[in-house]
Amino acid sequence: PEVAEAEASEAPSLPQAVGLGGLRERLNATSVVVVGDDGDLNRRLVDHLAPLLDYVPLHTAAIVRQATGCEPDDAECLVDLEAAPTAEAMVLENVADNVRCCVSTLGGGRGAAARAACWTHLFGHVNVWVDAPAGGGAEGGGAGRTGGGKQRKKKQDEAYEQAELHVRVEPAAAAGERPDIAQVAETVLAALEALLEQDEELIKKKQLYIKLGCRGEWPFTQDSG
Repeated sequence: PEVAEAEASEAPSLPQAVGLGGLRERLNATSVVVVGDDGDLNRRLVDHLAPLLDYVPLHTAAIVRQATGCEPDDAECLVDLEAAPTAEAMVLENVADNVRCCVSTLGGGRGAAARAACWTHLFGHVNVWVDAPAGGGAEGGGAGRTGGGKQRKKKQDEAYEQAELHVRVEPAAAAGERPDIAQVAETVLAALEALLEQDEELIKKKQLYIKLGCRGEWPFTQDSG
């Protein structure tokens, strides 16, 4: 599907932007996954979106920590799991057919969501790339801007570009200020509403992809039966 893009700095107010009842109906219980280099922003956004959509919030970082006793960025602790990407990939596989969930993924380019080859278990969800300025949060992606202020393309962007939605978060006016999570959520919901209005078959394709076992053939999923 065509990727939709939006700027968080231009978000309309939520009641004007989105009829949440209609959006929930269009989603038809399909889960939403948030990817991007700012892991803290991913988590905060999911915590904000989940109650609005009447979904369950899930955070891969928390699940990895609970399952292994390791912090997601502790490669030494995760050595038996080949570090964070494999650990997060296991989590994503386990939730690949979950419905009514909002899922946040690891930031900093460390997790499975930052590897294009690991998206087999993400294609059944609606994926949102929240593209925040480098260094904006605790799990920021580190260096990511040129001397002229232009964003450099990072290796993990190849993976994130597979998301249906690409939301750019403008740098806060005050240096070091965190993005307004309510404004980012408004932008995501409005863009999601527009996407599902534009592509009425997207959710059916997502659900068929899950039904056929998340085999990785997205977006060329076909029911041979």
